Amino acid sequence: ARPLGVIIVGCNEYFTSAKCPREDCDEFLLSLPNRSKYCGRCRMHFDRDAVGSENIATICQSQLQHQCRPAKFMPKPQEPDASGSSDKGRRSRTKAPLTDNALILRAQKRLCKSSTNKH
Repeated sequence: ARPLGVIIVGCNEYFTSAKCPREDCDEFLLSLPNRSKYCGRCRMHFDRDAVGSENIATICQSQLQHQCRPAKFMPKPQEPDASGSSDKGRRSRTKAPLTDNALILRAQKRLCKSSTNKH
């Protein structure tokens, strides 16, 4: 992609359709029927896909300008369980979300493989 002048920005989907897209709001959205979302703080209705795409655009713009994800879209650090011990040593049943940089590297590898296969 780089020789073609294309910039690739990876974006993990973490919270992209769950958080209010308004810059000054950090609230989780309530899911409604017909692919709709509602923010109780802003008292606004949104289309689910529009929320996701707008938030992904915001994350990508932040990656390009500041080399980091906006704080409202950052995964929370894992906290110790009720017994006070952490999950270290135990296998988690869910995969940890990939970081934005890991997604970029994965996309670059795919592009390199596809461009070498064409020649």
